[in-house]
Amino acid sequence: MTAPNPDRIARFQALVAQFPNSEVPRYSLGQAQMDAGRYDDAAATLIACTTLKPDFLMAWVLAAQALVRLERWTDARPYAEQALALAIAQGHSGPRGDAEALLEEIAQASE
Repeated sequence: MTAPNPDRIARFQALVAQFPNSEVPRYSLGQAQMDAGRYDDAAATLIACTTLKPDFLMAWVLAAQALVRLERWTDARPYAEQALALAIAQGHSGPRGDAEALLEEIAQASE
């Protein structure tokens, strides 16, 4: 996690307000919120991003990560599962490993 930067968050919030139907500034805002440890905000932002662009693989991964950080295991599972499905479909091995690790963490926490 990098040092919290409220200016970075504010900048992306302004871009989301300016371009509410674009997934890119929303994803960037979610990343900034994650970096600042604002996992509730990040989860909401990234979930909205997956709605705007359902095949945006990294939005699914980060949404799952935010929900895992919040220990919202049941909520995180479908995001991690969709991240894995997209990673396989799109042929991305790095995000596939991330999604598999998240699913493993969720499974262990749910035992």
